Amino acid sequence: MDQSLFEFFHFTLANDFFDWLLPYWRKRETWIPLYVLLAAYMLWRDWRRGLATLLAVIVAVALADFITSGLLKPWVGRIRPCATPELAGQLRELVSCGGSLSFPSSHASNHLAIALVLGWSGVLSPPNLPEGEGLISPPPSGELEGDKSSGELEGDKSSGELEGDKSSGELEGD
Repeated sequence: MDQSLFEFFHFTLANDFFDWLLPYWRKRETWIPLYVLLAAYMLWRDWRRGLATLLAVIVAVALADFITSGLLKPWVGRIRPCATPELAGQLRELVSCGGSLSFPSSHASNHLAIALVLGWSGVLSPPNLPEGEGLISPPPSGELEGDKSSGELEGDKSSGELEGDKSSGELEGD
């Protein structure tokens, strides 16, 4: 099944447009301007937080790459389809084959590390959110079903009517 899926994507779905576009998207140099713009924006918006986030991204990518390439790929031992003897001479090599091991994907793990750090840091969240709120925050009080519209809670200390209030001299259960 594995080889039949590869052949379906590689041969059946092949077309000139994606044969031109996808190798370009795969190049590291293609994404450098985006990364530079993101880094510049983070530093411009809040240089301390931006610098801390950039350092965290570097550490996270290094760690993800080490775990993926140094530990998991040798352990799993999955050979890239372009390196298998059965497919030698049949493949349309649009890009170099790379290393002989393919799973898990280093590209995917490195970009997941970047996404997790950026999401955690909130440095790219919209600037109009109040301090301390993320993109997903609870609704203001009074909007949830069952909330008191007055905003007063049972046993509110400001009302002076707490059970066992010492000012009345009576405690519950006396």
